Amino acid sequence: MAMRPIRGYEARDRYPSTEYQLRHLFRNRHENGLASAFAQVGVRVLFDPERMEALIAAQAERSVSAA
Repeated sequence: MAMRPIRGYEARDRYPSTEYQLRHLFRNRHENGLASAFAQVGVRVLFDPERMEALIAAQAERSVSAA
């Protein structure tokens, strides 16, 4: 899927579901391991929902297998 702007983003039954959650993840993208799901072009912030979902699933799988 192509990169999408986070401005005005809303999704039901998915995490992150609001623009504000995405902005929080963007600000902390290097600490939370989601840097490859975001791109900044000028002042616009873009994200790839499919890549983000895959990264979050991989992190959850790693945390379960480490426990």
